[in-house]
Amino acid sequence: MRRIEELIKARDMALQAQKRWPLSAEEVNMMIKNKQSLQLANLKGVDLSNENLSLADLREADLRNADLSDAKLNRANLLYANLRDADLSGANLYGASLEFALLRDADLSGANLYGASFLFSNLRGANLNGADSRFTNLRNVDLRDTDLHNADLSDANLRDADLSGANLYGANLNNADLRDADLSGVNLYRTNLSDADLSGAAGIVPSQTFMGHQRAYAYAVLHNNGSKPFIMFSVGDFWGTIDELLDRTDSKYHTFYLDFNDFATEYLLS
Repeated sequence: MRRIEELIKARDMALQAQKRWPLSAEEVNMMIKNKQSLQLANLKGVDLSNENLSLADLREADLRNADLSDAKLNRANLLYANLRDADLSGANLYGASLEFALLRDADLSGANLYGASFLFSNLRGANLNGADSRFTNLRNVDLRDTDLHNADLSDANLRDADLSGANLYGANLNNADLRDADLSGVNLYRTNLSDADLSGAAGIVPSQTFMGHQRAYAYAVLHNNGSKPFIMFSVGDFWGTIDELLDRTDSKYHTFYLDFNDFATEYLLS
């Protein structure tokens, strides 16, 4: 019994030491090699770029300002971790657990987030430009003011997420779950929202919906012989849409009786 108590005490002391003093990359590698936990570890500002941290236990670790660029974090456990201002650009977070983590202003550009879980995490102001976020769980996540430009969020779970002010220019949200999400002030220009579930989503306006469904809507207009649309065009969107449409459609849809000039003049908003 005394031996067990000594081991528990030693473990608790080690955890407290990890919390107090920053560990070096060498110490981290040694602990990973020995399959030791990095729970509560102080890794603030540590350079872990290109390191292999797959399956690492980093629960509640302090990784503020840490350099994790191009690091391998496959299936790592980052529950409640503090990754504020951390550099995770190009990192591989396939299947990683980041529930309740703090990632405000973190750089995840080009990162592989496939199948990762960010449930209830804070990613406000984070950079996810070009990130692979397919099948990622972002339910109830704070994504305010994030840069999701060209991110692939197809089949992602964004239910109840706060995306207000986010940049989704060119993002792919095909088949994404956006039920009850807040999309107030979101940039949806050239965003792919095909088959996305927007039930109960807040902040969507007609022009934004059109920008997310450019091809589908333009097809509907042509099939309806140019009849008045039920939603509105925004400035600068009309001609790009028509040009792209004509490049991709069969010649039988290049109708001569639809006067694009009159159509644009009548429905283009100022």
